[in-house]
Amino acid sequence: MFKAGSVILSPGWACGLHADWTSLTECVPQYFPLTNITRRYFYITMLREPVARYLSEWKHVARGATWDTSYLLCNGKKYDYTFCWAGENWSGVPLSEFMNCSTNMANNRQTYMLADLKKIGCDGSGMSFATAGKVMLESAKKNLQEMVFFGLTERQKATQFLFENSFNLKFNIDFFDRNDTYASSVNETEDIIHKIRQLNALDVDLYEYAVKLFNERLNQTLRFSKS
Repeated sequence: MFKAGSVILSPGWACGLHADWTSLTECVPQYFPLTNITRRYFYITMLREPVARYLSEWKHVARGATWDTSYLLCNGKKYDYTFCWAGENWSGVPLSEFMNCSTNMANNRQTYMLADLKKIGCDGSGMSFATAGKVMLESAKKNLQEMVFFGLTERQKATQFLFENSFNLKFNIDFFDRNDTYASSVNETEDIIHKIRQLNALDVDLYEYAVKLFNERLNQTLRFSKS
């Protein structure tokens, strides 16, 4: 997206606003002409510590941001999301209200975004929350493990190193680690933090797995680069 004068120009969202793994893998091949060339698609992602990510999304929503045009594309069908607010947006929402919405897509968003949702019938209907959650978590871990690259928001320098070595590319400007985010400015009680971790238990598990896998890849790449 870029600005031309006072007009914001955007190429649009070909596979939906902030498309997830399920939507992307179903949508992206449609945008390339049929040829005899076998294409290999690389899906990459960044993960963030779940509590910080959740608080950041809350602050973003409280400033008036929405994803009201987003949808899930799964098995050739579009699924619309149920939003927590009425009207144009959820501007000014208190954290307590944000946490109390049972249909809030902020809960376990990273697991949901990385999982193959076809494994839960796209919308999870007919499955308990616990069962659907277990299936999504296992799928998200598998998809993450099969990605040629993923990064961690909290470790920008190491992420740059892995990206450059994965794709044999070099950034013109070096990344740097930073802690001055919107989430870092939020001072909540231990009780609130505990409740956020409970709401995002799948993401907490996924992030722990991601950190372990990230460190394994980093160490392996460091050893290879020194040999």
